[in-house]
Amino acid sequence: IKYDKWAPDIRERYMMDAEELYHHWDCPATKALYEAEDKGRAEGIAVGEARGREEKREMVRQLLRNNVDMNVIAISSGLSIEEIESLKAH
Repeated sequence: IKYDKWAPDIRERYMMDAEELYHHWDCPATKALYEAEDKGRAEGIAVGEARGREEKREMVRQLLRNNVDMNVIAISSGLSIEEIESLKAH
């Protein structure tokens, strides 16, 4: 749901809570919580990106097993011919 679609009373409460939180930013516990959230988010993104790369490699291997032209694979996957050839060797 978009912020501008919220009911006025909910939007006002949210802004009050956000302002209150802003005043407590210097609190070590609040700062630690946000830093932990940021770290967790970054780690989650890194894991997701790694999984995505591995899935792309597996897709390329499958295309190679099905004799799809390497140029088509390169254009479709964004991988270089050298990267594709290295996957073909494995």
